[in-house]
Parts: sequence; structure tokens; C-alpha cells
Amino acid sequence: MIPSLYYHLVYLIFVTLLSVMTLYKYGFYTQSKLARAETHRFDGSFIIVLVLVLFIGLRNPYSIIFQDTKWYTWFYEHHFGDLYVWNWDVTQGNFLWSNIYYGMAGARIPLVYFYILIAFIYYGCIWWSCRRLFPNDTLTTFVIYLAAFSTYSYSVNGIKAGAAMAFFLMALAMYKGKKILWMILFLFLSHSFHHSMIMPVAAFIVCYFYKNPKVYLAFWFVCFIMAALHITALQELFANIAMDVDEKAVGYLLTEGLGYQKLDFMGGFRLDFILYGFMPILLGWFAVYQKNIKSDVYIFMLNLYTLTNAMWLLCMYASYTNRIAYLSWGLYPIVLVYPLLKEKWGAEQYKIFKWVAYAHLGFTLFMNFIYD
Repeated sequence: MIPSLYYHLVYLIFVTLLSVMTLYKYGFYTQSKLARAETHRFDGSFIIVLVLVLFIGLRNPYSIIFQDTKWYTWFYEHHFGDLYVWNWDVTQGNFLWSNIYYGMAGARIPLVYFYILIAFIYYGCIWWSCRRLFPNDTLTTFVIYLAAFSTYSYSVNGIKAGAAMAFFLMALAMYKGKKILWMILFLFLSHSFHHSMIMPVAAFIVCYFYKNPKVYLAFWFVCFIMAALHITALQELFANIAMDVDEKAVGYLLTEGLGYQKLDFMGGFRLDFILYGFMPILLGWFAVYQKNIKSDVYIFMLNLYTLTNAMWLLCMYASYTNRIAYLSWGLYPIVLVYPLLKEKWGAEQYKIFKWVAYAHLGFTLFMNFIYD
């Protein structure tokens, strides 16, 4: 077994090697690739899913390195063998997660199978979403998602939120084919895994019916100004709304973070996080208003990301602000690369895509090896 201390390093090396092997060829592609038939051919990407599921699922569950994993392990073992009956009360917080978690513990299913299941939901749903959204580039987009700043963290820490976001990505993929019933199902599953997803789900509904990117962009800038001026009235309002639902969330929202503490990702005016989060929005503005891209799917994605990221700006001074930011960052890789892979961008389209993807990976490596 790989020592827990080196898990993240091994993951980063693995993803970096995958990125180099998959991205180099895009420098030689021409725009004619866009006209190629969309076929679901085997590209080896699902093998990566299985490798990651075993790698993450078989981690040492008692190691403090994995943070939340240790506490999930303690509660699982504490309730191991307890009589448990499925609770159909969907108003219960984290309805589906709780039933799976306590149900497996009560059924005396070994802990390792629980972690393998959650890892499969997380990486499997991300892979499936990439496959549906990018049938010609599934391997590449899946690797780009793996290289995102938050992807590894939410496979070992915050695993409940990670799995919930994976279901949310499946709902996003269903939007492409206008499969409304499947879309609703995956939104329900997402919220049932973690009730923090109520905000992205609400944003999904808003963006489904209202599609003007200029309005969402303007709202983002208003929220940025409020964050810069340290206006936290809406953060306090959100805390009051959550009072009867999630005591932990209320604690985050009503307790200001400790500024630029890099390891803890506490609150404060995080210019680094703002610049990072703004990149898909900046690229989106250029795509829509300079390249005249009119794709309904892309504009929906861009609006959804912009709105959820703006909501994070309103809560920037909360403790553990990265957990709120993840509600938009979980969409980050998809929104970032979609226009470059799915729309006509220009003769140098794939070269631009390659360097955007490398910069995306470079940010993750910088944050882990230099900034931390």
C-alpha cells in the first residue's frame, strides 16, 4: 500500500503524465477535426476510472492525511452492525448519502467497500459526463478534469460533496440532449447526497429559464464589488436561511476566516481564488462576444458557472471558503474547455486549447508545490 503521505504526490505525477501524453497531439490537429463523426469508441479512459477507484478506495481510512475520511471511518465503525431501516423521508438532510452510509454500516459491509463505492460514484460520474459532453475527446477532457485544483481533494476529503457534484455534472450532461426527466433525477440525486447542492440546483433552474449572459456577468461584477468592500449582509442572510438545515454551514457563514492561510483555505478576500475562478468567465466573454459562439449548451454552462461563482463571492469571508467555492469550481474544467473543443474558434483552435489545458494543470501544480 502507498503511504498516505505520498498519495497526493502520486496522484499529481500520474495526472501530469496523462496530461502530457494526451495533450501533445492537439498541437497537430486542424479545425477539420470538428466535423468528425461523434462515435463512442474505446479510448482507455474507463480503465483510468477503475485505477483511480482502487487507488482512492483502498487508501488508509485511519490516516489524518485524508482529513474527513478519518471521521467518516469512525462513525461507520461506531454504527457497524446497528439495526438500520431505510428512511424514505426525503426532507432529511443528505437523504441518499445517509441511507447508503448507515445502511452499509448496519449491514456489516466492510468499510473498504463503502469507500470503493463512493470513489466509483465520484470518478465514474465525472467520466460519464465527459463522455456524453465530449464524445470525441472523452479521454482528454477526463484527464483535464482530474488535473483541476479541487478534484483530488474531493475524492478523499469532502467526499460527500464530491459525489454530489459528480451527480450534478450528470444533470449538466443531460441538458445537452434536453433529457428533462433524467436531468431532474440527477439534480435530485445531487441534492440528496449533500444539501449544499441546493444552491447549484437553484442556479441550474434559474439558468434553464433565463439565458442572457450579460446579466449574469453584470451580477458577478456586483458581487465582486461587494466582496471587495467587505459587505457581508447577504452572507449573514444565507446563514439565517440555513439555520434550521445545516448547523455546520451556519458556523462557516457566521465565522470569518483567517485570511490568507494557504493550508487551511480559510476565508478573507482571496484575490488568488478570484482570479482563478474568473478565467472561465473571461474566456466565455471572449467566446460569446468576440468569437460569436451561440451554442445553447455552452451559454447555459457559462451562465451556470458565472452565477454559482458569484454566489461564492458573496460568502468569501466565511470560514473554509473553498468549500463554498467548490460549488462552482466543480464545473470549472468543463466550462473552461467546452468552447475550444466543441465550437469553431479559429485556425489555431487546438493549439490554443492545448496551452489552456497546460495552464490549467500548471495552476494545480503551482498551488501544490510552490504556493502551499
